[in-house]
Amino acid sequence: MKSMRKMVLAGMVLLASVMFLVGCDTNAGGGGNEEPEVITVTFKKNAEDAKGSMESQTFIKGQQIILNKNLFTLEGYDFLCWERMDCELYHVDEEEITVDHDIVLRATWTNKSEDFVESEEFVDGDTPKISLVQAGAAGQMDEILDDMDQTRAELENLGIQIVYAQPRQKIMKVLGESGCYFLSLVYLAEEICQNRIDAVEVYEKATKNGWMDDEATMMYPASVLSFMTGLKFSVEKRSTDYVTNKTEYEILVFQNGNYTHFVLGDGSGGVKYDPLGNSNTVQNGAIVGKRIFSLN
Repeated sequence: MKSMRKMVLAGMVLLASVMFLVGCDTNAGGGGNEEPEVITVTFKKNAEDAKGSMESQTFIKGQQIILNKNLFTLEGYDFLCWERMDCELYHVDEEEITVDHDIVLRATWTNKSEDFVESEEFVDGDTPKISLVQAGAAGQMDEILDDMDQTRAELENLGIQIVYAQPRQKIMKVLGESGCYFLSLVYLAEEICQNRIDAVEVYEKATKNGWMDDEATMMYPASVLSFMTGLKFSVEKRSTDYVTNKTEYEILVFQNGNYTHFVLGDGSGGVKYDPLGNSNTVQNGAIVGKRIFSLN
């Protein structure tokens, strides 16, 4: 009987030891000591002629980070924003983001234009004007005026009008997020005129005249193209099988799920210019319509 009790007791001790060891193994493998997941952000130039390099950025999953400053340059162009390769999202330079998986960001570019202060000549009787093109914020104005050895009060006493422009960075973010139709028309106008066009200046003119809203939604696209080229255009919606003639230009409308994207067509249903390089909507979507611009 005593022998039987010893065997039962020994068995219970052995079982308890096994359960303890299993519990330790489980805790070590999946408990609080688990290593955090590392997320990687990779930056792409998105242009063969672009210069510079950027290291990938790593952080812990769920951590909020600020994207590294863009170090890429492209002659004749300004950096617009970053396009996400995994979805239809865009990030401005040094934006604060949170993601839970690896992402690839590729640069998008817009035509280069002059920065900072642009002074305008005037004749007798006109109001002299200083246009702060990129400064935008009132706090930066004093710094600029100090460089000119003038104070704000002195300029006002001289009757000089100071005109503020919306910060270029804000406008460029809008164009990067929802300006594909507009940017396609800018590219088309450059081809027609064989000249560089400042997309930001046209944006300001178009929104002021009500041709499109602040989010770059086009209301009167023919007016925008006519303004940029000095020619008279009209626009019509056409089906995907419509073929343009020699006096017509086409904007293709792509759709991929809930996303819609506009690009400049080559006249044969192919893509001639995509404002975002080669967007996911073009790669994975389909043409659902055309906007045909005709010379009047």
